[in-house]
Amino acid sequence: MTITPDLRLTASFDKVGLSVAVTSVALLPMGGVALAQNAPPTWTGVYVGGQLGWVGTRAQTNTFFADGYATATGLSKNRINGPSIGAYYGYNRQFGSLVAGIEGDINARFGSSGAALMLPGLGKANGLAGGPGTIRVKREWDTSLRARLGFLLTERLMMFGTAGVSWADFTFSGLLPGFPAGATDALNRLSGVRRGAVFGGGFEYALNENWHAKIEALHTIYSARRSSYAGNVGEDTYLANFRSKVKSTTVRIGISHRFGTGGGSSLP
Repeated sequence: MTITPDLRLTASFDKVGLSVAVTSVALLPMGGVALAQNAPPTWTGVYVGGQLGWVGTRAQTNTFFADGYATATGLSKNRINGPSIGAYYGYNRQFGSLVAGIEGDINARFGSSGAALMLPGLGKANGLAGGPGTIRVKREWDTSLRARLGFLLTERLMMFGTAGVSWADFTFSGLLPGFPAGATDALNRLSGVRRGAVFGGGFEYALNENWHAKIEALHTIYSARRSSYAGNVGEDTYLANFRSKVKSTTVRIGISHRFGTGGGSSLP
């Protein structure tokens, strides 16, 4: 008995095979896109971003005053809490699970504070020796340049530390009743740009290949500044010395866009 193949069935199988082949070829690009979408992000590249933060500033001013009859020391503590807004920029280079880079930023700070200045022990019959005064401190802006070193906890989440140099502008003013005018001028000369050491850390998350979000905390210790006044009012000699120290702690969030890909190694 001879078995004759059913030509119609064979043709049907051929059509199915051709259909599968064509579908497979058509899906290849889609598969490539899926692989690209699921690939781990590369952290190497230049980036720019914007940030919002909350800054707590502590300014401590020590005062020594002598009026020819008595001497006294005083201390005022200004606490300034308020928002900041700014921009940042930088460059990262990825080495496996490590990411090294450099980052700079510039921010506007908001807020001011007035604090009492007490000089116990002073007080002359002629009223020239100062009584209670007020020292006011206002912060304007800050900028920093920092190195960063991060470790990838996952392909998208990085924990990092950062340290560098910061510059910030502060304005000092005051009301010093009974003090000679030169003492107030000396207090005003505490104003200006100060340099400080900044350090901190945080976390950064890769939303996709180009957009990143971060949260970080930074602490800055600025250089102390001194100013003094020595002069005569009538027959009396006056001396006023001021020394101020400023520290700031910042907590902020930011979002950045990274330009370009490649040049670094991704996690396997």
